[in-house]
Amino acid sequence: MPRLSFLLTFLLLVSPFNFAQAASPKNDAATPKNDAAKMGLYGPVHTVLTEKFEYVSDPKGKLAGSTVSTYDPQGYELEKFRYEADGTLRSHVTITHNYGVLKIETTSVVPEENGTIIRSFDSRGEITQNEMYDQNGAKTRTTFELLPGVGNVAGGFRTRQDSPAGQVTETTDTTDPATGVFRSITTVDGKTTAAARIQRDASGVRQLSVQTEPDGSFTQTESKPDGTTIQRDYFAPMKTHDFLVMNQEHRLTEQIWESPSGYQKTTFRYDEFGRQVESTYYDRSGKLVGKDTTEYRNDDHENWIEQKQSQWQAASGPKPALSRIVSMYTRTINYY
Repeated sequence: MPRLSFLLTFLLLVSPFNFAQAASPKNDAATPKNDAAKMGLYGPVHTVLTEKFEYVSDPKGKLAGSTVSTYDPQGYELEKFRYEADGTLRSHVTITHNYGVLKIETTSVVPEENGTIIRSFDSRGEITQNEMYDQNGAKTRTTFELLPGVGNVAGGFRTRQDSPAGQVTETTDTTDPATGVFRSITTVDGKTTAAARIQRDASGVRQLSVQTEPDGSFTQTESKPDGTTIQRDYFAPMKTHDFLVMNQEHRLTEQIWESPSGYQKTTFRYDEFGRQVESTYYDRSGKLVGKDTTEYRNDDHENWIEQKQSQWQAASGPKPALSRIVSMYTRTINYY
């Protein structure tokens, strides 16, 4: 199998053509939502080599694996190679865009990772069908269908999934134009497994949504006037509660997880590019028990080329406080 160094040398031998992608992370409104932009990449990116170094077992940093991704001039991903720590190839993904059809093929030394995904889109770019084939060729098909209005109910949307075992899962979404209430019902082989209700204001902005399941589990999401979002999740089988707060940019700023036997509060902080740089953990009494931090070093295109992750743990009993580097990611980015 090819070694990583030979592959990287080949990928770097390209002509310096000038193609436009996202100009800057500070001008996100103008950023095209291609694959590179979704990965937080800016500028005419062609190839990205990402290497992970693990520091827990080796203070000097031990290579734990790597990936090489290739993008076309428009920023859409074409290929991805994943390598083990010793440089052997773990998997190869090819991505083909062709007249409204996206095909993703994965070949891996791990049988469960092998498979093919084929997605079809209409002229507006909306997905109409998704087909997934596993390593044995078994197909799971999902179709997406616009529904016409019936009586007092506005047209809606239906998603239907047919599994290789013959199980049929359907989700139907409809809106009452008189009240603006949106309802979603999910069934498996005709039996209701989840229901959701969403209330919007006069301008169509979501105010409150509630999703319930037969076992008593639920998710409730509420939008506040200041643009923040509050979400409450309850998982009945484990009796766990999850409370989340998101800011105006829809980034998670606070999370409280609670169960009969545990509790943890986490706050999150981001840098000017919207990248998470800190997670801070507290116990039920409000005591600081840990902190994860991420530091970035950028290139001239404002893409990060080094990401260092550190961890701090408070003293606990006879154990002293611990501060250490956990891992580091480096990226070698080649531009068109």
